[in-house]
Amino acid sequence: MRRICTHCQTPFTAIDFDKEGSREMEHEREAMGLKGLFFRRYHCPSCGCEDVFLDLWRLEGESEEDFRQRKREFEAMAQQHQVDKGGVVVQERPSHEVSGPN
Repeated sequence: MRRICTHCQTPFTAIDFDKEGSREMEHEREAMGLKGLFFRRYHCPSCGCEDVFLDLWRLEGESEEDFRQRKREFEAMAQQHQVDKGGVVVQERPSHEVSGPN
């Protein structure tokens, strides 16, 4: 899955992946009991932006409408958390692609 800086549009590479920051966010997600999503944090080498990507997929047994509603809720949350030097991007991901950080 291709990820691009929300501030300067520089494509992120594996080197830009913030493994520790992502791990912390994943621990928080698990503690809150959230399922059907992953958090991934990247640091842009060009502008210093810290972006968070929220990969969202349909849960087993979840209707298409329920999934769309859940996605809209996360997108609304992401818009509220946009900052000058970072952003939150919600990306839909097919369930068969769910395997870990990308």
